[in-house]
Amino acid sequence: MKKSIKFLPALAIIPLISGCFLFSGTTLVEEIRLNKVVLHLTPNQTDQLTATVLPENASNKKVTWSSSKTNAASVSEDGLVSSNSLGETVITATSKDRGKAFAKCHVFVTETLVSLIGKHHGESEESRELGYEIITHMREFM
Repeated sequence: MKKSIKFLPALAIIPLISGCFLFSGTTLVEEIRLNKVVLHLTPNQTDQLTATVLPENASNKKVTWSSSKTNAASVSEDGLVSSNSLGETVITATSKDRGKAFAKCHVFVTETLVSLIGKHHGESEESRELGYEIITHMREFM
């Protein structure tokens, strides 16, 4: 009796230690980087997060977005963060290829004190960020 060996015509399947199967030639995501790691927002404000997937030749560069506390801020499937009410949350971008690579952004939704952070002539973005930090720390001690 003759045994025949059958080969897959296009791609070979390689078993992984985890018990999953992966097509050879697939490049997995190793790292995700966000354009911002901290966001300071006021209620009803939005800001865009952008995820950079590495390596650049990763086979599946798609990410899923999630918020740990959607009552403070939510995130769309495109990374648009929308503040909802005062509070803190963590926005996470997770790779879709196997869910091992992720990046986080801490979001603080605080009240605005115009005297500290209002846009004034000649004020830099760094000054505004400092104002938000001051407000955040003040709220912790109230």
